Amino acid sequence: MSTLVIDSSVYVSYFGKDTNTPVTKRFWQSFKTKTSQIIVPSLVVAETLVSLSKQGVPYLELVSKYFNSSTPQHLLLGTNAC
Repeated sequence: MSTLVIDSSVYVSYFGKDTNTPVTKRFWQSFKTKTSQIIVPSLVVAETLVSLSKQGVPYLELVSKYFNSSTPQHLLLGTNAC
């Protein structure tokens, strides 16, 4: 199993709307057939929420809940994909 640390820009693109959103959604879809552990540093969560707030994303609370509910078991893609 591979371990990944994903930059906040990937989450911002996925949860927000920018020119890279379609590519980011395909990136996450590629994990449906793989099992990888994703490590989410605290700074990534903060950067993601601040960036989405600046974009005016209305569902910040849901994004925050996503990160808060993510435990190592939840981050095993292939068993609980994003």
